[in-house]
Amino acid sequence: MLLYNLYLRHHKEVQTHKPKNPYQGESVKKKVKGAAIFCPAPEIEGTGDSNLWKHIKTHLIPPHEIWVPIPQLGGPLSLVYTMDLAVELACFMKQIAFVLKEFDPEEFMVVHHKCGYYKNVPRLHPTEENMVTDLGLAGHVLLNRFKLPVRAHFRVPHAPHGFHQIPVH
Repeated sequence: MLLYNLYLRHHKEVQTHKPKNPYQGESVKKKVKGAAIFCPAPEIEGTGDSNLWKHIKTHLIPPHEIWVPIPQLGGPLSLVYTMDLAVELACFMKQIAFVLKEFDPEEFMVVHHKCGYYKNVPRLHPTEENMVTDLGLAGHVLLNRFKLPVRAHFRVPHAPHGFHQIPVH
């Protein structure tokens, strides 16, 4: 009986102890500046360091700001090529909905690079100019759909800060 009582006491303590989830609560929501959308795959013309999120945090996000990363292969492409990348778009929209609900970001940042995911869009052999245009279009889609400010950046490894800002209208 003593062992049973010890078991019940311990089991009750284990059940009632709920670890604090750092991703819930008003304090986290108020601190999140934005959501960063990008493709986590290495660039076609790799620079030896393919960690795009690291470059985004280093060059585009001030150290005192908190941003929620939304990595997806192809990054913003599914916002532009909705028919060819319908499955990717559905997954992407679920991720965005979750981030909006749980973190309430103030803005979006969409980052694109010379992406190999274009191979999944039939009949398309894009130039860098097309990729930059697609980035601007993706930013435009986000702006119109979610009514949050959008910053767009194209990865250029040899540029002074590694990115060119692209206008979103």
